[in-house]
Amino acid sequence: MPLPPMLGDCDSGCDPVTNSGSSSPQNGVPDAGTSTTTTGDASMCGIADSHVVTSDMLCAPCIVANCCSQDTSCTATCTSLLDCTQECASGDVICLGGCENMWTGGLTAYQAFIQCVQQSCTTTCPMLMQ
Repeated sequence: MPLPPMLGDCDSGCDPVTNSGSSSPQNGVPDAGTSTTTTGDASMCGIADSHVVTSDMLCAPCIVANCCSQDTSCTATCTSLLDCTQECASGDVICLGGCENMWTGGLTAYQAFIQCVQQSCTTTCPMLMQ
């Protein structure tokens, strides 16, 4: 298990240490109802990996390592669709269809993202609805 980041020199002022491997919500306030675990590097790829709800800490790094271009494309167009589909019960095609109809602009990027995740990160990431 990796150790947490080292604290800076507090004698010269204590600025909070940030985890450069995760994305932070706007104004430091998390979105209500979301629970994500991520250690992906948003500066190199997108932030869609941080929208995959999982307790497996290896999921986001797997996405960053194997699906960077899909992560970036999804970040631009399909994170809302990704969030919506993860609220659907497994196999609920009506819910899935509702999400797809609501976020049609991100459908192609979403499908490419989940296809890559399912092919490359099957042991670390949850099955995403398609």
